[in-house]
Amino acid sequence: MTESKCECGLAPVLRTALTFQNMGKRFWGCPNFLTGKPCKFFHFILGDKVIEGKARDLLLRLKDKQLRFQSENERLKKENNDLMKARADLIKGNDDDLMKENARLLVENGNLLHENGVLIAKSESLVKKIKHLEKKVKRSERICIRS
Repeated sequence: MTESKCECGLAPVLRTALTFQNMGKRFWGCPNFLTGKPCKFFHFILGDKVIEGKARDLLLRLKDKQLRFQSENERLKKENNDLMKARADLIKGNDDDLMKENARLLVENGNLLHENGVLIAKSESLVKKIKHLEKKVKRSERICIRS
C-alpha cells in the first residue's frame, strides 16, 4: 500500500482507528488527516481484527480523556483570550485616566506659571518703590545734615 499515493499526491500513513465501532482496527489514510485538510483516501487493512474486551475499554477511556482534555484546553484558551482582552481594556482605561490627569496638571501648571509671573511683576514693582524710597531717604538725610 505504501507504493500508492492519496489524492493529495502523498504516501498514505498507517493509522489505528479509535472510533467505537472500529476501535483498534488499522487503516491506511491521508497524511493530512489530522490537519483538517485531508483527501478522502482511506483503506482498512483486510483481515485486521477489531480490539475487544479490556483493551477496547482502555482505548475508549483514553479517547474519552483525550476529548475532555481537548475540551478543557479550548475552554482555557477562551478564558485566556477573555483575560487578555480585559487586561487590554484595563490598560486602555488607565491610559485614559492618566491622560485626563496629565491634562489637569498641565492646566494647574499653567495657572501656577501665571501666578508666578504676577508675583514676579509685583516683586519688581516693590523693588523699584524701595529703591525710590531709599533715594528719598538719602536726600532727606542730606537735607537734615545741611540744616
